[in-house]
Amino acid sequence: MVTEIEPQTNAESFEPPPIGWKSRISQTRFQIIEHIEVTESTNSDLLLRASDSGITGDVVRIADYQTAGRGRLDRIWDAPPRTNLLFSALLYPNWADDRHSLVTVALSLSVVEILRIRGIEAAIKWPNDIVIESGPVPGKLGGIL
Repeated sequence: MVTEIEPQTNAESFEPPPIGWKSRISQTRFQIIEHIEVTESTNSDLLLRASDSGITGDVVRIADYQTAGRGRLDRIWDAPPRTNLLFSALLYPNWADDRHSLVTVALSLSVVEILRIRGIEAAIKWPNDIVIESGPVPGKLGGIL
């Protein structure tokens, strides 16, 4: 039996990105910033790009909608266009290979810290999910893959 779930959101409105967002991001480590309307998966897009020997710098790919989003254990998820922050980052860090496993935890902690600074009660649901602990719609906010 399939149970349909009504879409829920903590957002009050679905507005376009703020003016000047791309120039603010361009002042970071990311050499290539791409914004597209639709893709199967930003993560899959960048995995293909990682094998491209012509890319040597960090890349961020942002989408308004993903048609084949999936998470841990290949669980499929979907949401209406422009209701989620969907992006992937391809990084070329300059540290030892044995430190790569720290990335997920470090990013998860960073996201929770920023949310808490902004007054949002968030936590990490091990190993990679960010959850909102209270508010209109408590639950999973996102995942670090």
